[in-house]
Amino acid sequence: MEEPFVYERRKELTVVPWNIYREEFLRLTKKGDRVLDVGVGNGSDSAYFLNQGRTVVSVDLSVNQLKTTILKSINNAKVQMDLSRLAFADNSFDAIWLANVIIFAKNAKDRVTIAKRCASILRPGGIMFLCDNFFPSSRELEALMSNEDVHFSSRVRKVFDRDFEVLKEEVGVDIPEKRIFTFEGGSFHTIFLKVKKR
Repeated sequence: MEEPFVYERRKELTVVPWNIYREEFLRLTKKGDRVLDVGVGNGSDSAYFLNQGRTVVSVDLSVNQLKTTILKSINNAKVQMDLSRLAFADNSFDAIWLANVIIFAKNAKDRVTIAKRCASILRPGGIMFLCDNFFPSSRELEALMSNEDVHFSSRVRKVFDRDFEVLKEEVGVDIPEKRIFTFEGGSFHTIFLKVKKR
């Protein structure tokens, strides 16, 4: 039976959860491992992993994102590509980092397509880390402010459990860790999943 999500409340934003998981990501990879940073944002994750000795390929749909100051300052492969059509060979990466990417998918089908393609290009035993921020509805925020259970979490859990059920069946992955972090005040939540390819 699939392990449930673990919920954590945090009082401050001094340490954003995915920064913690960047360290975990490093721990589970080694120098020289081929890492794909999907949806590069400002390039800080790519730069960080490269500086820690990983071989990093940075991918984004936006050419402008690939020209950020941080990315221009590092020597690595940068590729403009549709995230749902990642044109890499299957089993070609040791690890994949997806931070604040899946949330921007148009719909459930696109979420599954992106995650499925990422899982396909992972080598067997490879690791994919997925971190995304989600923002609560007014009812969920009201519940959070009154210290009720996080109603939001059941909605998110249903979405991700359904999406990753497809991956488990069609690609062959396990999800050894699933967490939802809720910040004090409920302004946003961060969902984290660690995916391992069989």
